[in-house]
Amino acid sequence: MKKRTLIQTIALGLALGASASAMAQATWKPTKPINLIVPWAAGGSTDQITRIAAAEIEKTLGQKIVVVNQPGASGSIGSKNAWDAPRDGYTWTAGAAQDLGTYQSLGMLNAGIKDWHLFLHVANIAVISVNRKFFDTPAYRKALFAFAAAGKGIVMHHPGTWYGFADWPELNAQIVGGGARGHDKIAKYSVNALQPAHPIMKNVPASFEVEDELYYINAEPEKTPPGTAKITVLAETSPSDKFKAAHPSVWITEHAKAKVVGFALGHDARVHDLKPYQQLLINAAKWSSGK
Repeated sequence: MKKRTLIQTIALGLALGASASAMAQATWKPTKPINLIVPWAAGGSTDQITRIAAAEIEKTLGQKIVVVNQPGASGSIGSKNAWDAPRDGYTWTAGAAQDLGTYQSLGMLNAGIKDWHLFLHVANIAVISVNRKFFDTPAYRKALFAFAAAGKGIVMHHPGTWYGFADWPELNAQIVGGGARGHDKIAKYSVNALQPAHPIMKNVPASFEVEDELYYINAEPEKTPPGTAKITVLAETSPSDKFKAAHPSVWITEHAKAKVVGFALGHDARVHDLKPYQQLLINAAKWSSGK
């Protein structure tokens, strides 16, 4: 679990068969959209990184990649559906490569890692999208702060920006740069660029509409703990129903070594299908990784 969170590996799995030789040829080009099955729920780290990778791969292949979430049974259901699909090169799956061996060992899938074509995309950034209390362990704290101290990139996805760990205020203070304690109900609102020239905002419209929870990021300054890192807001929301004011939607957190990006978007799965949102994720991954 830790490796999947901190060093995301995407195994674009293609069952060995008649299409194997075609895939091996550098001249192979798809002539129709490719289905990419994510065997985990929308909004998780695997889903987020897969969508980033898919958008980049589309540019090279010149063909649409349709990301489909099929969660269940620790990822084995979606993986099995990819395995059982026609072996013509048009069904891929995504996840940590070691899971393929686990599924075989547990009898969940009658195929091992050698039965797949693996295309490994390693983004040496941490995509943090959790706020559940059981994640607050000494090992997790140590790993995340060591990652930041090493000057790595961190993307705090919307659940990770919540004040979710009462006994770990350092996370919000040093990494998030504050956080949210509430949100509007899911409704339409706009996201408006404040610094369109920043690399994270490249090719992102000056304004776009989402239907999502609107997080109250740093809405009550008097509740922000002393010593909280400053943030630079790149995009903000339209006014919330509660505060009648705009709130940070995309920002970077000042950190001595790490490159940290915060997102208060993406609770609703429909947001993940929006091109501006996908572009933001791609840009954030590139910027935070130093590319």
